[in-house]
Amino acid sequence: ATGEERPSGMSASDVLYYTLENGDIVVVRPSGTEPKVKFYFLCHGEDAEALFQKIDAYRTDANAIAAAV
Repeated sequence: ATGEERPSGMSASDVLYYTLENGDIVVVRPSGTEPKVKFYFLCHGEDAEALFQKIDAYRTDANAIAAAV
């Protein structure tokens, strides 16, 4: 949200790591074996249903972003 960049303490890699305002984390990286981009979502929810709804929303957004590239 702020655009702040901080070193992760990990070795350099082609990975984008976003911490969202709600505490969820989105990791974006290229596949090492295929010509595609992979998205990983580290999320939390009040219950399983809320969590799966959130994951579905992130998946929809990720697919839209990937299709636009």
